Amino acid sequence: MNLPQRLAACARAYRCGRRMAAAEQLVMVLDALRAVVVLEQEPRRRASFSGVMATLTAAQARGDVLTIADALEYELAPLLGAEVPEPPSDDEDGSETAARSAPKT
Repeated sequence: MNLPQRLAACARAYRCGRRMAAAEQLVMVLDALRAVVVLEQEPRRRASFSGVMATLTAAQARGDVLTIADALEYELAPLLGAEVPEPPSDDEDGSETAARSAPKT
């Protein structure tokens, strides 16, 4: 799983109330983010990454899961230049749509 996918999975887990799964994902996200910060050469971007890390750490300490999810999706993903992938829909194969549009007898 790449970093944008991990961000999306972590944010979804927090928003869905799966705190244990989300916390495990967040550890991996923060580890990957630390590696990105170390390699970042531009001072402004490095400071931005550090700011998001501080936001995530503070929100985690407060138990503020919505701030964590928002920071992952709306601060960190754009900073990485990545779009957070949308979760798969329940209608992947179209079967649900077909069932809804079938005439009732």
